[in-house]
Amino acid sequence: MTANFLQSVDSNCWDTCIVNLGQNMPLKMGVQVIRKALLKLKENDCLDKFFVTLDAPSIKIAFKTTVGKQQKLKETLETELTDKGSESYSFDSFFFKEGFLGNEPNDFPQEFFFMDDLSALTIDILSESEISRDFIFLYALYLHFGWIKIRNMIDKESIADIILKGYCWFNISNVTQEKRQALETSFAENEDYISECYSTVMSMDATVLSKTPSWFKSWLEMCVERLHANTALFFNEEYQVEMSYFLIPSLINKHLGISGDELTRQIYYINMAVLSKSTAGTSIE
Repeated sequence: MTANFLQSVDSNCWDTCIVNLGQNMPLKMGVQVIRKALLKLKENDCLDKFFVTLDAPSIKIAFKTTVGKQQKLKETLETELTDKGSESYSFDSFFFKEGFLGNEPNDFPQEFFFMDDLSALTIDILSESEISRDFIFLYALYLHFGWIKIRNMIDKESIADIILKGYCWFNISNVTQEKRQALETSFAENEDYISECYSTVMSMDATVLSKTPSWFKSWLEMCVERLHANTALFFNEEYQVEMSYFLIPSLINKHLGISGDELTRQIYYINMAVLSKSTAGTSIE
């Protein structure tokens, strides 16, 4: 893309690089290459903010830079993505689109999101792990449970209200009987583990946190920092307060490519995990 001559070389702009994984190329390997590319961009001082979405078989990298550094950023990405360091696997293709994830940059307040913090955290984890959709699904649940905990702790709002405002995106009564039965069966098969994950996160105190994996502690710290930082900036009007409840859950799911039936299952699991603890006598206030 050629910068408009009316734009200052110091003005900010968003672009997106869409990377299509080659046939049989493991997602882990794709993430490793992209991690290396992002480190090179940081090293070359041509990257301000970035946001990665896993949308297999593609990975999207939205990046924010100044117009003056835009060409250098694209050239660096092209070099890194072309030099994959593997003869067995390669990317099928990659191309650039204007705007944030191919949309207009100002469609929503990106500065609200801790985009690069979350993206960097996920890339570090996935570059060291054997990745499957089950792994990503469980990872997303931990992120959601962590966000719910911090929101409850900072705002002193009941978990029931947080769930109602941020995690009731569909009406179970509108789901077909067949899908509802499948959801019920799926949760029943995983209930002990999902409920244990939820209980562990919600009961965390300083002692438990000291034994928690460093990535999850980092995530909780991000939630605390960003919730405090963004309150004054974005939460001044009632509409913006309501928006805040589902912006972060939406961000997590966009980031990890969770949508459709997988999203329905996730929301069902979260609601049922909270409900099961409530009916078992555990307060959700």
